[in-house]
Amino acid sequence: MAEVQNTEDLIFYYLRNDLVHHVRNLANKRIQQLKKKGNTDVLFFWKGVALIYQGDLDGAVKLLRKVKKKKAMELPASIGLIFAHKKQKSIDREAIRELEDFAKSALTRADLVGLVAAARACMLTRNLTLGRQIAKRAGQRPDGVAASLALSGWLEMYRSGGPDLDAANGYFSKALSGVDPASKSLDAMLGRVEFFKRKGLYVLFAVCRACVPPSSFLPSFLRSLAR
Repeated sequence: MAEVQNTEDLIFYYLRNDLVHHVRNLANKRIQQLKKKGNTDVLFFWKGVALIYQGDLDGAVKLLRKVKKKKAMELPASIGLIFAHKKQKSIDREAIRELEDFAKSALTRADLVGLVAAARACMLTRNLTLGRQIAKRAGQRPDGVAASLALSGWLEMYRSGGPDLDAANGYFSKALSGVDPASKSLDAMLGRVEFFKRKGLYVLFAVCRACVPPSSFLPSFLRSLAR
Protein backbone atom coordinates (compact mmCIF):
# COMPACT_ATOMS: atom_id res chain seq x y z
CA MET A 1 0.00 0.00 0.00
CA ALA A 2 1.13 3.55 -0.75
CA GLU A 3 1.33 4.65 2.90
CA VAL A 4 3.73 1.84 3.77
CA GLN A 5 5.82 2.42 0.63
CA ASN A 6 6.21 6.14 1.36
CA THR A 7 7.14 5.35 4.96
CA GLU A 8 9.76 2.87 3.77
CA ASP A 9 11.20 5.51 1.44
CA LEU A 10 11.49 7.93 4.36
CA ILE A 11 13.10 5.30 6.57
CA PHE A 12 15.68 4.55 3.88
CA TYR A 13 16.34 8.30 3.64
CA TYR A 14 16.83 8.56 7.40
CA LEU A 15 19.22 5.59 7.53
CA ARG A 16 21.28 6.87 4.59
CA ASN A 17 21.70 10.18 6.39
CA ASP A 18 22.46 8.74 9.86
CA LEU A 19 19.16 9.96 11.30
CA VAL A 20 18.52 6.63 12.99
CA HIS A 21 16.69 8.11 15.96
CA HIS A 22 13.82 9.05 13.64
CA VAL A 23 13.34 5.53 12.27
CA ARG A 24 11.83 3.86 15.32
CA ASN A 25 9.53 6.81 16.00
CA LEU A 26 8.31 6.88 12.41
CA ALA A 27 7.88 3.10 12.23
CA ASN A 28 5.95 2.99 15.51
CA LYS A 29 3.72 5.88 14.42
CA ARG A 30 2.91 4.31 11.06
CA ILE A 31 2.36 0.86 12.57
CA GLN A 32 -0.29 2.30 14.88
CA GLN A 33 -1.89 4.28 12.05
CA LEU A 34 -1.92 1.44 9.53
CA LYS A 35 -2.38 -1.71 11.62
CA LYS A 36 -6.03 -1.99 10.64
CA LYS A 37 -5.43 -1.18 6.96
CA GLY A 38 -2.79 -3.63 5.82
CA ASN A 39 0.45 -5.53 6.33
CA THR A 40 3.03 -3.62 8.36
CA ASP A 41 5.60 -6.43 8.73
CA VAL A 42 8.14 -4.48 6.68
CA LEU A 43 7.94 -1.61 9.17
CA PHE A 44 8.77 -4.01 12.01
CA PHE A 45 11.75 -5.14 9.92
CA TRP A 46 13.07 -1.59 9.64
CA LYS A 47 12.46 -1.08 13.34
CA GLY A 48 14.74 -4.08 13.91
CA VAL A 49 17.41 -2.60 11.64
CA ALA A 50 17.23 0.67 13.58
CA LEU A 51 17.88 -1.26 16.80
CA ILE A 52 21.10 -2.61 15.26
CA TYR A 53 22.27 0.91 14.46
CA GLN A 54 21.44 1.98 17.99
CA GLY A 55 23.47 -0.86 19.49
CA ASP A 56 20.56 -2.91 20.87
CA LEU A 57 21.69 -6.12 19.19
CA ASP A 58 19.71 -8.47 21.44
CA GLY A 59 16.53 -6.51 20.84
CA ALA A 60 17.22 -6.43 17.10
CA VAL A 61 17.83 -10.18 16.86
CA LYS A 62 14.67 -10.93 18.86
CA LEU A 63 12.52 -8.70 16.65
CA LEU A 64 14.08 -9.80 13.35
CA ARG A 65 13.66 -13.48 14.23
CA LYS A 66 9.98 -12.81 14.80
CA VAL A 67 9.70 -10.90 11.51
CA LYS A 68 11.54 -13.69 9.66
CA LYS A 69 8.61 -16.03 10.38
CA LYS A 70 6.55 -14.00 7.93
CA LYS A 71 7.04 -15.41 4.43
CA ALA A 72 7.30 -12.01 2.75
CA MET A 73 10.00 -10.91 5.20
CA GLU A 74 12.20 -14.02 5.13
CA LEU A 75 14.80 -12.46 2.82
CA PRO A 76 15.22 -8.99 4.37
CA ALA A 77 15.03 -10.36 7.93
CA SER A 78 17.78 -12.88 7.11
CA ILE A 79 20.01 -10.08 5.80
CA GLY A 80 19.24 -8.01 8.89
CA LEU A 81 20.11 -10.93 11.18
CA ILE A 82 23.42 -11.48 9.37
CA PHE A 83 24.21 -7.79 9.92
CA ALA A 84 23.33 -8.10 13.63
CA HIS A 85 25.47 -11.22 14.08
CA LYS A 86 28.45 -9.51 12.45
CA LYS A 87 28.12 -6.67 14.98
CA GLN A 88 28.34 -9.02 17.96
CA LYS A 89 31.58 -9.16 19.97
CA SER A 90 31.59 -12.93 19.59
CA ILE A 91 30.56 -13.70 16.01
CA ASP A 92 28.56 -16.88 15.47
CA ARG A 93 29.87 -17.81 12.01
CA GLU A 94 27.79 -20.98 11.83
CA ALA A 95 24.62 -18.95 12.37
CA ILE A 96 25.73 -16.56 9.64
CA ARG A 97 26.33 -19.41 7.20
CA GLU A 98 22.90 -20.85 7.93
CA LEU A 99 21.29 -17.46 7.38
CA GLU A 100 23.19 -16.95 4.12
CA ASP A 101 21.97 -20.33 2.85
CA PHE A 102 18.43 -19.52 3.95
CA ALA A 103 18.59 -16.12 2.20
CA LYS A 104 19.50 -17.82 -1.09
CA SER A 105 16.37 -19.94 -0.94
CA ALA A 106 14.22 -17.04 0.32
CA LEU A 107 15.25 -14.98 -2.72
CA THR A 108 13.31 -17.33 -4.99
CA ARG A 109 10.00 -16.76 -3.16
CA ALA A 110 10.22 -13.14 -2.01
CA ASP A 111 7.51 -10.69 -3.11
CA LEU A 112 8.25 -7.15 -4.27
CA VAL A 113 8.02 -5.63 -0.78
CA GLY A 114 10.53 -8.15 0.52
CA LEU A 115 12.85 -7.66 -2.46
CA VAL A 116 12.92 -3.88 -2.08
CA ALA A 117 13.55 -4.04 1.67
CA ALA A 118 16.26 -6.66 1.17
CA ALA A 119 18.06 -4.70 -1.55
CA ARG A 120 18.06 -1.58 0.61
CA ALA A 121 19.41 -3.57 3.56
CA CYS A 122 22.19 -4.86 1.30
CA MET A 123 23.15 -1.29 0.40
CA LEU A 124 23.25 -0.19 4.02
CA THR A 125 25.40 -3.20 4.94
CA ARG A 126 27.55 -2.81 1.79
CA ASN A 127 26.60 -6.24 0.42
CA LEU A 128 26.32 -4.75 -3.06
CA THR A 129 26.71 -7.97 -5.05
CA LEU A 130 23.63 -9.49 -3.42
CA GLY A 131 21.88 -6.14 -3.67
CA ARG A 132 22.29 -6.13 -7.45
CA GLN A 133 20.97 -9.69 -7.70
CA ILE A 134 17.90 -8.71 -5.71
CA ALA A 135 17.31 -5.52 -7.74
CA LYS A 136 17.55 -7.54 -10.95
CA ARG A 137 15.02 -10.04 -9.66
CA ALA A 138 12.66 -7.20 -8.71
CA GLY A 139 12.90 -5.92 -12.28
CA GLN A 140 11.75 -9.28 -13.61
CA ARG A 141 8.38 -8.75 -11.96
CA PRO A 142 5.68 -6.84 -13.89
CA ASP A 143 5.06 -4.69 -10.80
CA GLY A 144 8.74 -4.20 -10.01
CA VAL A 145 10.29 -2.35 -12.94
CA ALA A 146 10.21 1.15 -11.42
CA ALA A 147 11.37 -0.14 -8.03
CA SER A 148 14.22 -2.04 -9.68
CA LEU A 149 15.35 1.09 -11.52
CA ALA A 150 15.33 3.16 -8.31
CA LEU A 151 17.27 0.44 -6.50
CA SER A 152 19.79 0.28 -9.34
CA GLY A 153 20.24 4.03 -9.04
CA TRP A 154 21.09 3.80 -5.36
CA LEU A 155 23.40 0.85 -6.01
CA GLU A 156 25.37 3.12 -8.36
CA MET A 157 25.55 5.66 -5.54
CA TYR A 158 26.98 2.99 -3.23
CA ARG A 159 29.63 1.64 -5.63
CA SER A 160 32.75 0.56 -3.73
CA GLY A 161 35.00 2.38 -6.20
CA GLY A 162 33.02 5.59 -5.86
CA PRO A 163 29.57 6.58 -7.12
CA ASP A 164 28.73 6.75 -10.82
CA LEU A 165 26.49 9.78 -10.54
CA ASP A 166 25.40 9.97 -14.16
CA ALA A 167 24.49 6.28 -14.26
CA ALA A 168 22.56 6.67 -11.00
CA ASN A 169 20.67 9.68 -12.31
CA GLY A 170 19.84 7.76 -15.47
CA TYR A 171 18.21 5.01 -13.43
CA PHE A 172 16.32 7.49 -11.27
CA SER A 173 15.07 9.35 -14.35
CA LYS A 174 13.86 6.14 -15.98
CA ALA A 175 12.07 5.15 -12.77
CA LEU A 176 10.17 8.43 -12.90
CA SER A 177 9.38 8.51 -16.62
CA GLY A 178 6.05 7.48 -18.05
CA VAL A 179 4.44 7.15 -14.63
CA ASP A 180 1.29 8.76 -13.29
CA PRO A 181 2.53 11.79 -11.27
CA ALA A 182 0.44 10.67 -8.31
CA SER A 183 2.30 7.37 -8.11
CA LYS A 184 5.85 8.52 -8.77
CA SER A 185 8.52 6.97 -6.58
CA LEU A 186 9.54 9.16 -3.67
CA ASP A 187 12.74 7.10 -3.46
CA ALA A 188 13.66 7.94 -7.06
CA MET A 189 12.81 11.62 -6.54
CA LEU A 190 15.07 11.77 -3.51
CA GLY A 191 17.69 10.01 -5.61
CA ARG A 192 17.63 12.87 -8.08
CA VAL A 193 17.97 15.34 -5.21
CA GLU A 194 21.05 13.41 -4.05
CA PHE A 195 22.39 13.58 -7.61
CA PHE A 196 22.05 17.38 -7.64
CA LYS A 197 23.75 17.58 -4.26
CA ARG A 198 26.74 15.45 -5.26
CA LYS A 199 27.10 17.19 -8.61
CA GLY A 200 27.58 20.43 -6.74
CA LEU A 201 24.30 21.96 -7.86
CA TYR A 202 23.88 23.47 -4.43
CA VAL A 203 21.26 26.03 -5.43
CA LEU A 204 18.87 23.30 -6.53
CA PHE A 205 19.77 21.18 -3.53
CA ALA A 206 19.11 24.08 -1.15
CA VAL A 207 15.73 24.73 -2.77
CA CYS A 208 14.89 21.03 -2.44
CA ARG A 209 15.73 21.03 1.26
CA ALA A 210 13.76 24.22 1.85
CA CYS A 211 10.75 22.69 0.13
CA VAL A 212 10.78 19.45 2.09
CA PRO A 213 8.63 19.66 5.24
CA PRO A 214 9.74 17.05 7.83
CA SER A 215 6.19 15.78 8.18
CA SER A 216 5.73 14.63 4.59
CA PHE A 217 8.85 14.85 2.39
CA LEU A 218 6.45 15.17 -0.56
CA PRO A 219 7.05 18.68 -1.93
CA SER A 220 5.72 19.62 -5.33
CA PHE A 221 9.22 20.70 -6.31
CA LEU A 222 10.51 17.15 -5.96
CA ARG A 223 7.71 15.93 -8.21
CA SER A 224 8.69 18.51 -10.82
CA LEU A 225 12.15 16.92 -11.04
CA ALA A 226 10.59 13.99 -12.82
CA ARG A 227 9.21 16.10 -15.66
